[in-house]
Amino acid sequence: MKKRLRKKLHRGEFAIQGISLRASFTHDLTTTEFDAFVDDFIEQAIEARGLSFGGGGDPATGWNGVIEPKAERSRVEQDDLEWVGLWLGGRGELRAFEFSEPWDISNQSNPFG
Repeated sequence: MKKRLRKKLHRGEFAIQGISLRASFTHDLTTTEFDAFVDDFIEQAIEARGLSFGGGGDPATGWNGVIEPKAERSRVEQDDLEWVGLWLGGRGELRAFEFSEPWDISNQSNPFG
């Protein structure tokens, strides 16, 4: 496949790599507490590092999504992931969280399902 086509289709060296996130909460949060947690996460852990996040869930069943780089980058850097991990680890609302290995978000399915 020619370089121009690989770039257009986000293949090979132009693949966009995301990281899946899965988390569980220590207790059932109220809707207000859950919304505040998600707002803080987006503002302080994601947007502060120039990343994007798409996902959802609820306090009872858990929360998951995909951390993506902004358009000018093709992958989430290790220091960005460490920042997000430290932020999540410092929150008392979470029982546990885990990250997937980087995966091609434009051509593969989410490794967490």
